[in-house]
Amino acid sequence: MTTSLKSQGVSKGDMNAEFASEPFISFAIVQIKGRNVIAGKVTEIVIAGHGFLLVEVPGLSEKHKEFQEIIEPGSIYGMTPCTQDDMIKAALRLRAKPLGVKAVEMDGYWGD
Repeated sequence: MTTSLKSQGVSKGDMNAEFASEPFISFAIVQIKGRNVIAGKVTEIVIAGHGFLLVEVPGLSEKHKEFQEIIEPGSIYGMTPCTQDDMIKAALRLRAKPLGVKAVEMDGYWGD
């Protein structure tokens, strides 16, 4: 039998207050709008008073160096928290590049 938080005297407001005091930090696979998927350590950060997610993608080889992406939460389609080992496995499989690099590599992106 499971017990609910409500039956334990914990309200949704209490939970929000508890989570609001600590920044979100997790290893995760992050699905970003535009069919981009990256895996890394995700940390909640604030820039100019607005919340963002910093995703630190590990460097796994000479060709695939570590990089960071700062992502606005509204551009995230989904996020799957996972262990560090699972994040590394996903990063190896995905071999993601920084999102800005993809834009630069697109033919005709700069009007060429």
